[in-house]
Amino acid sequence: MLKGIRAQLFFGFGALVVVINLFYFRMTSLFVEVTESWVSNYILEREKERFNDQAIAPASSADFLSNDIVLLSEATLTSMGELNRSLFDSALFQFEFQGVRGFAYAISTDRYIALNTQNTLALANFSSVFGVFLFSAAVGVILLTILSTWFVASKLSAPIISLTEKVASQEVQSPCDIDESSRQDEIGELARTFEQTYRALQQAWRREHDFASDVSHELRTPIALIQNTLVLNQDEKGNQTPMSDDDKQLLVMSAHTLQNTVEVLLALARKENLVFESQPLLPFIERTLLSLYGANPDNQFEVDVEVSAKISGVGNGHLITLLFQNLINNGFYHGGKSAANVAMRIYSITPKVSMSDRVDETEQDTLEHFSQAIVFENAIDNSPSSNYQGLGHGQYLVHRIAQVMEWRVDIKSTAKTYAVTVYPKC
Repeated sequence: MLKGIRAQLFFGFGALVVVINLFYFRMTSLFVEVTESWVSNYILEREKERFNDQAIAPASSADFLSNDIVLLSEATLTSMGELNRSLFDSALFQFEFQGVRGFAYAISTDRYIALNTQNTLALANFSSVFGVFLFSAAVGVILLTILSTWFVASKLSAPIISLTEKVASQEVQSPCDIDESSRQDEIGELARTFEQTYRALQQAWRREHDFASDVSHELRTPIALIQNTLVLNQDEKGNQTPMSDDDKQLLVMSAHTLQNTVEVLLALARKENLVFESQPLLPFIERTLLSLYGANPDNQFEVDVEVSAKISGVGNGHLITLLFQNLINNGFYHGGKSAANVAMRIYSITPKVSMSDRVDETEQDTLEHFSQAIVFENAIDNSPSSNYQGLGHGQYLVHRIAQVMEWRVDIKSTAKTYAVTVYPKC
């Protein structure tokens, strides 16, 4: 409690205000003393003419205690106590005799007029009244200062305490929304900075969670195929037997799929691949096709590309490349040939959704956010493609890549075609 920010603000502000209060208390006390001296000087100056008469004999110290103003000799005055010269008049002195404060005014070299403040009506209760008033005011101000300082400290520390409690109760998967972020001061800036930092941590946690889930989901099949193929090619003693060409091809393809899957999963897990910008999509399709032809020069794969050069999408170049590789490779490994001897068509469309379309309101609202789309359409026949190698890329990775870039993917299959429609984010 004493180490908290509320206590620190309380003691800091409280000490400062008390010091200021004591300073003004002392200044007021000095003001009272100066005022008393000024009033005494005024009275004694008015009485000076009356005591200038040399016929008046100096009084004793006892007469000073019983009268308001008396004439004293220098010897008698100096014997009564220490004389303190006034700051504003060199002829005025202040002294104290037997608990009574008095003022002496020099009218000659050895004669003084002495004023008893307790017997003078104008000054009788001056010091006591002002002393009680100042003491009461000082005590009241100090108490008020303590209360007001505690209120101010509580008020200032309340948003920090609330921010601390909100941060402490924040759950990993819950959205980070702090009320103090709407403030326009340093507390609001701190809250907004924490929200941004926590959201970045949540994104990193989601990438780690998704990576672990994707690895367990996608790598299980190719690893199982490799293990089963090796087991099936063992004799009774556990020694490896010569593999058939189909088994060798299956191992090669499983390893290739395993490599591509790991590449996709690592790309989705890296933070640098989550920096998106608007990019034209036709160059990605062209580079993917050229790379496929370069890696498989002996295989026949005809593709009809009718994609507008104006189509663009907001995404990461590496992820877009991986997405198109998966879609085009799917047609290369699993597609048949159409009547026009074309294995795959890639063309762009403009989505149009009207109220007459048989889609629900949620789907209609979603489609209206995408102004363009690209369709990857594979021909399907009864016989597998000549390029078929036993293992292809799953739909899961395609959906995962599109989900990360906030794209949409629709898959439709008929008896003759297998079409994947990609709606890039504009």
